[in-house]
Amino acid sequence: MYKQIIIIFVVIVVIIIANIITQNNTNSAVEAMSKNLSELREKIYKLNESEESSKINEEQNSKSDEKQNENQNEDSKTDESKKESLDVNKEQEESTKKMEDIENLWEEKDETMSYYIEHNELEKVKTELTKLKANIETKDYQTAVESLDNCAFILKHIKEKSALKIVNIF
Repeated sequence: MYKQIIIIFVVIVVIIIANIITQNNTNSAVEAMSKNLSELREKIYKLNESEESSKINEEQNSKSDEKQNENQNEDSKTDESKKESLDVNKEQEESTKKMEDIENLWEEKDETMSYYIEHNELEKVKTELTKLKANIETKDYQTAVESLDNCAFILKHIKEKSALKIVNIF
Protein backbone atom coordinates (compact mmCIF):
# COMPACT_ATOMS: atom_id res chain seq x y z
CA MET A 1 0.00 0.00 0.00
CA TYR A 2 2.76 2.45 0.90
CA LYS A 3 4.66 1.53 -2.25
CA GLN A 4 1.76 2.57 -4.48
CA ILE A 5 1.31 5.87 -2.64
CA ILE A 6 5.01 6.69 -2.98
CA ILE A 7 4.94 5.80 -6.70
CA ILE A 8 1.85 7.95 -7.26
CA PHE A 9 3.44 10.82 -5.36
CA VAL A 10 6.67 10.55 -7.40
CA VAL A 11 4.72 10.47 -10.68
CA ILE A 12 2.74 13.56 -9.69
CA VAL A 13 5.92 15.41 -8.70
CA VAL A 14 7.60 14.47 -11.99
CA ILE A 15 4.56 15.67 -13.95
CA ILE A 16 4.51 18.98 -12.09
CA ILE A 17 8.26 19.52 -12.59
CA ALA A 18 8.01 18.64 -16.28
CA ASN A 19 5.10 21.06 -16.66
CA ILE A 20 7.07 23.85 -14.97
CA ILE A 21 10.01 23.27 -17.31
CA THR A 22 7.85 23.17 -20.45
CA GLN A 23 5.79 26.16 -19.32
CA ASN A 24 8.94 28.21 -18.73
CA ASN A 25 10.25 27.23 -22.16
CA THR A 26 6.94 28.10 -23.80
CA ASN A 27 6.72 31.43 -21.98
CA SER A 28 10.26 32.43 -22.94
CA ALA A 29 9.66 31.43 -26.57
CA VAL A 30 6.39 33.34 -26.79
CA GLU A 31 7.87 36.40 -25.10
CA ALA A 32 10.90 36.44 -27.41
CA MET A 33 8.73 36.02 -30.49
CA SER A 34 6.24 38.64 -29.32
CA LYS A 35 9.03 41.14 -28.68
CA ASN A 36 10.50 40.59 -32.15
CA LEU A 37 7.08 40.75 -33.78
CA SER A 38 6.38 44.05 -32.01
CA GLU A 39 9.64 45.48 -33.31
CA LEU A 40 8.76 44.29 -36.82
CA ARG A 41 5.29 45.83 -36.48
CA GLU A 42 6.88 49.23 -35.82
CA LYS A 43 9.08 48.87 -38.91
CA ILE A 44 6.08 47.88 -41.03
CA TYR A 45 4.11 50.89 -39.78
CA LYS A 46 7.00 53.16 -40.76
CA LEU A 47 7.18 51.55 -44.20
CA ASN A 48 3.45 51.89 -44.66
CA GLU A 49 3.56 55.57 -43.67
CA SER A 50 6.51 56.17 -45.98
CA GLU A 51 4.72 54.48 -48.84
CA GLU A 52 1.57 56.50 -48.29
CA SER A 53 3.46 59.78 -47.98
CA SER A 54 5.45 59.03 -51.16
CA LYS A 55 2.20 58.41 -53.03
CA ILE A 56 0.82 61.70 -51.75
CA ASN A 57 4.04 63.49 -52.72
CA GLU A 58 3.92 61.98 -56.20
CA GLU A 59 0.36 63.18 -56.63
CA GLN A 60 1.27 66.65 -55.41
CA ASN A 61 4.35 66.75 -57.61
CA SER A 62 2.38 65.80 -60.69
CA LYS A 63 -0.16 68.54 -59.96
CA SER A 64 2.53 71.14 -59.28
CA ASP A 65 4.37 70.08 -62.45
CA GLU A 66 1.36 71.09 -64.47
CA LYS A 67 1.23 74.49 -62.80
CA GLN A 68 4.94 75.35 -62.50
CA ASN A 69 7.96 75.25 -64.68
CA GLU A 70 9.45 71.75 -64.65
CA ASN A 71 13.06 72.86 -64.88
CA GLN A 72 13.04 74.91 -61.67
CA ASN A 73 11.52 72.29 -59.41
CA GLU A 74 12.96 69.16 -60.98
CA ASP A 75 16.28 69.25 -59.08
CA SER A 76 14.74 69.80 -55.64
CA LYS A 77 12.07 67.14 -56.25
CA THR A 78 14.66 64.68 -57.47
CA ASP A 79 16.82 65.22 -54.38
CA GLU A 80 13.82 64.88 -52.09
CA SER A 81 12.56 61.73 -53.78
CA LYS A 82 16.05 60.19 -53.74
CA LYS A 83 16.34 60.82 -50.01
CA GLU A 84 12.90 59.35 -49.35
CA SER A 85 13.71 56.40 -51.58
CA LEU A 86 16.94 55.72 -49.67
CA ASP A 87 15.08 55.88 -46.35
CA VAL A 88 12.39 53.53 -47.59
CA ASN A 89 14.97 51.11 -48.99
CA LYS A 90 16.82 51.15 -45.68
CA GLU A 91 13.60 50.46 -43.76
CA GLN A 92 12.74 47.69 -46.23
CA GLU A 93 16.14 46.05 -45.71
CA GLU A 94 15.81 46.34 -41.93
CA SER A 95 12.35 44.77 -42.08
CA THR A 96 13.61 41.92 -44.24
CA LYS A 97 16.52 41.32 -41.86
CA LYS A 98 14.21 41.42 -38.84
CA MET A 99 11.94 38.90 -40.56
CA GLU A 100 14.89 36.58 -41.14
CA ASP A 101 15.85 36.92 -37.46
CA ILE A 102 12.29 36.05 -36.45
CA GLU A 103 12.28 33.00 -38.72
CA ASN A 104 15.60 31.80 -37.29
CA LEU A 105 14.35 32.31 -33.74
CA TRP A 106 11.17 30.39 -34.53
CA GLU A 107 13.15 27.50 -36.02
CA GLU A 108 15.10 27.24 -32.76
CA LYS A 109 12.02 27.46 -30.54
CA ASP A 110 9.89 25.22 -32.76
CA GLU A 111 12.39 22.39 -32.47
CA THR A 112 12.10 22.13 -28.68
CA MET A 113 8.42 23.03 -28.45
CA SER A 114 7.46 20.31 -30.91
CA TYR A 115 8.20 17.72 -28.21
CA TYR A 116 5.28 18.79 -26.05
CA ILE A 117 2.96 21.05 -28.09
CA GLU A 118 0.60 19.95 -30.85
CA HIS A 119 2.27 20.23 -34.24
CA ASN A 120 -0.88 21.76 -35.70
CA GLU A 121 -0.51 24.79 -33.43
CA LEU A 122 3.15 25.20 -34.33
CA GLU A 123 2.39 24.88 -38.04
CA LYS A 124 -0.15 27.69 -37.76
CA VAL A 125 2.62 29.98 -36.51
CA LYS A 126 4.94 28.87 -39.32
CA THR A 127 2.20 29.50 -41.88
CA GLU A 128 1.57 33.01 -40.60
CA LEU A 129 5.30 33.75 -40.56
CA THR A 130 5.53 32.60 -44.18
CA LYS A 131 2.60 34.85 -45.13
CA LEU A 132 4.20 37.71 -43.25
CA LYS A 133 7.49 37.28 -45.07
CA ALA A 134 5.76 37.15 -48.46
CA ASN A 135 3.75 40.27 -47.66
CA ILE A 136 6.87 42.18 -46.64
CA GLU A 137 8.70 41.10 -49.79
CA THR A 138 5.78 42.18 -51.99
CA LYS A 139 5.40 45.42 -49.98
CA ASP A 140 1.81 44.60 -49.02
CA TYR A 141 2.07 46.15 -45.58
CA GLN A 142 -1.63 46.13 -44.70
CA THR A 143 -1.83 42.37 -45.13
CA ALA A 144 1.53 41.98 -43.40
CA VAL A 145 0.11 43.60 -40.27
CA GLU A 146 -2.83 41.19 -40.37
CA SER A 147 -0.50 38.19 -40.63
CA LEU A 148 1.62 39.60 -37.83
CA ASP A 149 -1.41 40.03 -35.59
CA ASN A 150 -2.60 36.49 -36.39
CA CYS A 151 0.82 35.13 -35.52
CA ALA A 152 0.85 37.01 -32.21
CA PHE A 153 -2.65 35.71 -31.41
CA ILE A 154 -1.66 32.10 -32.14
CA LEU A 155 1.44 32.45 -29.94
CA LYS A 156 -0.69 33.82 -27.11
CA HIS A 157 -3.13 30.94 -27.60
CA ILE A 158 -0.30 28.39 -27.41
CA LYS A 159 0.94 29.98 -24.20
CA GLU A 160 -2.53 29.90 -22.60
CA LYS A 161 -3.33 26.42 -23.85
CA SER A 162 -0.16 24.87 -22.46
CA ALA A 163 -0.60 26.37 -19.01
CA LEU A 164 -1.48 23.96 -16.22
CA LYS A 165 -4.95 25.12 -15.25
CA ILE A 166 -8.07 23.35 -14.13
CA VAL A 167 -9.85 24.57 -17.28
CA ASN A 168 -7.18 22.99 -19.51
CA ILE A 169 -7.25 19.69 -17.63
CA PHE A 170 -11.00 19.08 -17.82
